[in-house]
Amino acid sequence: MNEISLDLLEFEGLRQLLGRFVQSPLGRAELERVEPVADRAFLEGTLADVREALEYVRLSMEAQQPARGAAIRVRFDGVPDVAAASHLVGVEGAVLEPRQILEMTQLLERSAEIRGVLWSAAERFPLLGARAAQLVDLREV
Repeated sequence: MNEISLDLLEFEGLRQLLGRFVQSPLGRAELERVEPVADRAFLEGTLADVREALEYVRLSMEAQQPARGAAIRVRFDGVPDVAAASHLVGVEGAVLEPRQILEMTQLLERSAEIRGVLWSAAERFPLLGARAAQLVDLREV
């Protein structure tokens, strides 16, 4: 998309506004990669995901009876940025620092936790459940 269109959409201002709500370094990096899209089917699918995620977040902030499928608040603020360490994993002879190993372990544990929470709500929130199913449980690694 050209600069004029981006300016008309006030895209950079929107990105900055959304950035106020992004809590992890990985989320910030993902936000920087976001570009406007003109594919209607993609946009409709994304909006459906967002609509369901917003409903999940809204419910997770309300008092609920403990039950399978309840919307449990998911936190992303403690997710470490393991980008540098993940590049080293594929390099023969490379050695990870103890801190990097700890952070990768924390990421795998948090990912499995989020997967479990969202998967348990899949009946009520099928789009989130489908996203959760895409997260591979690598805790054994």
